[in-house]
Amino acid sequence: MAEEHNDDKLYANNSAFNATKMASEYNMMTKGRGTTRHAFQVEPSGYDGFIEPSGDPMLGNNLGGFAYNYGYGPYTLAPGESVRIVIAEASAGISRDLAEQVGRGFKEDILDPNSGEYEDIEAVVNGQTLSMTKNEWVFTGRDSLFQTFERALANFNSGFEIPESPLPPSIFSVTSAGDGIQLDWQFDGNEADIQGFQIYRASGRVDSTYRLLAEVPASARELNDGDGARITDPALYELDVPIRGRDYYYYIVSVGNPNNDGTGLTPTGTSLKSNRYYSQSYDPARLLRAAGEAMEDIRVVPNPYNPNIDRSLLLDQDGRDRIAFYEIPGICTIEIYTEIGELVRTIEHDNGSGDEFWDLRTDFRQRVVSGIYIARIINKDPNDEDFGRVAIRKIVIIL
Repeated sequence: MAEEHNDDKLYANNSAFNATKMASEYNMMTKGRGTTRHAFQVEPSGYDGFIEPSGDPMLGNNLGGFAYNYGYGPYTLAPGESVRIVIAEASAGISRDLAEQVGRGFKEDILDPNSGEYEDIEAVVNGQTLSMTKNEWVFTGRDSLFQTFERALANFNSGFEIPESPLPPSIFSVTSAGDGIQLDWQFDGNEADIQGFQIYRASGRVDSTYRLLAEVPASARELNDGDGARITDPALYELDVPIRGRDYYYYIVSVGNPNNDGTGLTPTGTSLKSNRYYSQSYDPARLLRAAGEAMEDIRVVPNPYNPNIDRSLLLDQDGRDRIAFYEIPGICTIEIYTEIGELVRTIEHDNGSGDEFWDLRTDFRQRVVSGIYIARIINKDPNDEDFGRVAIRKIVIIL
């Protein structure tokens, strides 16, 4: 393995008809580990330099960064001979929760007026408050990274004969509903091979922290994440009821029976779980409510809308604009006008719920500007006694 600048001339204008350049490219591929690793070029002292770096990772005027080159051979093979090349890549480190704690602390940190250095960052690990610099925190994850490499090597040396985790659910569906977010799944494996299922939930973003929502037996095939279900079985749920209008994401894993086979450094005395990525939702689900009973009950939330306030007070936790219309008819049309009467957006609501959302975009996908807007909600549910009635609501937007 070697590295070259991404702006190196050998990475551009490649041509099989340029013999001189082809020779240079061949030399680049065959030189093997021709340079010291990038990290040690920046900080030759190793760990101490990584903790308190003084070098520039760019290593000069290298705006394009670096590319790593893997070259194997050349080999001279007789008929029937072959070469086997095995590569292992690993990714591990501190947990996401800890990374966010440390990241927030680093962003909020200030220089110590006496030493001129950044103050240590406090974070909670397993109930204990520790204090370290940002880089020291990051390097506490080295053991996790090397453990992953060691397990990959042990797995290879065992002939890939490590214990298998249980099968994941073959189907996992997440449905936004009025009485809660409905989770349904199908399991094609043998129930005797598993203890049950664990369901995890995240709020705001699909790539955020997932927390255990509930553990259910192997015979279960559904779970309702709503307030009604919590009244029936409050001890089942580890998290609070979803907040109306916010985005939620879920995944489910099968939990196997305790493992006693330590082949390939597989942990023993604990249960193996199926891979979450086989059974994870990537589209947001929201807690919906039943259609409103009266046009007078329609509400616009938040109103006024100001995206610059504390994000925890907004419906969307990922920085996207979102305004909700609550207690609306199950079938209706929402027309949004400027204060001078220009129609900017028409929303057709027909899912039968009492919730609808507006992303502050016009029908032409342009973001609206600050000002006062008028929403006209027209009841189009033929089974509603208010069929044909119109409700008017004023919306204040501060951008």
